[in-house]
Amino acid sequence: MKAYNPHEIEPRLQLAWEEAGLYTVPENSDAPKKYVLEMFPYPSGDMHMGHASNYTYGDVVARYSKMQGFDVLHPMGWDAFGLPAENAAIKHHSHPAIWTYENIETQKKSFSRMGFSYDWDRKVVACDPEYYRWGQWIFLKFWERGLVERRNSPVNWCPSCGTVLANEQVIEGRCWRCDSEVEKRDLTQWYYKITDYAQELLDDLDQLEGWPERVKQQQANWIGRSEGANVDFILCDRDGNAPAEPTEDDIITVFTTRADTLFGCSFFLLAPEYKGLMDLVAGTEYEAGVREVVEQAAKVSAVERAQGDREKHGAFTGRYMVNPVNGEKVPVWVADYIVSDYGTGAVMAVPCGDQRDFEFARKYDLPIIPIILGEDDPLFPELDGVQERRVTSVDWDHAYDAEGVLVQSGKYTGMTGGKHSPAVDAIIADLEAQGLGRTKVEFRLRDWLISRQRYWGNPIPAVHCPECLFNFVQQHHAVRAAAHGLRQLPALAVAHIARRRAQQACHRVLFHIFAHIKAQKRLFTAKAAVRQRPGQRCFSHARGPQEQNRSQGARRAGKPKPGALQRARNGAHRVCLARSLRPTRC
Repeated sequence: MKAYNPHEIEPRLQLAWEEAGLYTVPENSDAPKKYVLEMFPYPSGDMHMGHASNYTYGDVVARYSKMQGFDVLHPMGWDAFGLPAENAAIKHHSHPAIWTYENIETQKKSFSRMGFSYDWDRKVVACDPEYYRWGQWIFLKFWERGLVERRNSPVNWCPSCGTVLANEQVIEGRCWRCDSEVEKRDLTQWYYKITDYAQELLDDLDQLEGWPERVKQQQANWIGRSEGANVDFILCDRDGNAPAEPTEDDIITVFTTRADTLFGCSFFLLAPEYKGLMDLVAGTEYEAGVREVVEQAAKVSAVERAQGDREKHGAFTGRYMVNPVNGEKVPVWVADYIVSDYGTGAVMAVPCGDQRDFEFARKYDLPIIPIILGEDDPLFPELDGVQERRVTSVDWDHAYDAEGVLVQSGKYTGMTGGKHSPAVDAIIADLEAQGLGRTKVEFRLRDWLISRQRYWGNPIPAVHCPECLFNFVQQHHAVRAAAHGLRQLPALAVAHIARRRAQQACHRVLFHIFAHIKAQKRLFTAKAAVRQRPGQRCFSHARGPQEQNRSQGARRAGKPKPGALQRARNGAHRVCLARSLRPTRC
């Protein structure tokens, strides 16, 4: 028997399969249809054994389905945008487009040698304009529906990678990719407002038939619906006096699911990122301690800080808040386990009922006031039916977070307390009647930050100008670019020329494609785009004296007027693709 020679047999059969179009899916067929899709790989290099294993499983399913008579759509593509590709290109002194497309061709050859049954006519590459233009189209549709928002927020910043990191990408205060120390920065970012659909996402989990209950519960926890109330506390001045007529600036609101524990609030906590925190302590003896907590918290992700088993750190601010249910003044602390992206960034601390508050109170010797007890607790006989404050410390080794009977809680003493308990409803109702609180539903789900990439990512179709704010590039620009034979170029550059007319801020947005991937290290000629130098003004606004003097001198010398468009037309203005495609400011 002739020995099996894969290098002779497999290429010959694979060529026959390709010529016969064996895996090409017909558009119109009466056969039943099946869609088989595996996760698209990153084009960071050639395949490894993990790829071979993963895509073999999918291929088995696709081939088995085809043998059962299905028309199987089994495509392949590449998740080709992202920071790893950009960093790899920099490391290899290449351009991300060149690096990415070379690796795609390498992986495609390996996939072909493996004999996978892909329909290559339906290949998807995320960095192709034919693909990512639809991401831009979706962005514009979201914007039209009010589902896109641009706002300033604290983010995890890796100075080495030069980009924003998700909380999950910060490990013990360091970047998961390069191990650099991560810092907090306030940056303006784009967000999809997915929180508008939080309740719908939660409700529709019931429609996921066949999904494991464990997975559905994980999704529900991730969405994290909490029913509670916003409660207003009043900030005292630096002398500890509460204002007679509080203004909005004197009120700090907390969200709580346990209004029944308000009588157990023995201190008040602010997140290190809380807006105005440093103003509270500016020029006081407490400023240095608060600043140290803020700076140390900036090096750790919000996810890590919120973990219950992590040691807690805080500092007293020297200020006090007035508890709305009993008028008691409680000290204000900053604590690193409080995060700003849930609730309001301010928390009423109830150490008798919350384990993290309990540990913080133990560490800094703060009162632990028992206000909810089980009937089997040794303190219950002493405090049963007692409305006034008698006990301010306990010998417990952990907080009591179960349902119980309220004690030391004014007129609510004796009521059953706990989540969704009669005591919660009664206290919220009274707060609402006094204008000191209102019911509120919060979700742990946060809006989706979509602008975390540096250069090598889907270009956001917006043009920025400091006076015109920003304009959005409409879809017809992309269509026009395609009509001019620019379909195969890998990235977009947006150039903005704004001309002021009457009361209008901007009238034109020019949208061009600059990329060219055929030659490595090639410089690119900007023929119809404006690249702004640092400090240069928008064309829609008057130029400064220095620019005017340079223009007059050029004209006296018989040279053309020094404008970016003129330089582009005569081919003298050459820019590297990696620089010209950064977010354009007009």
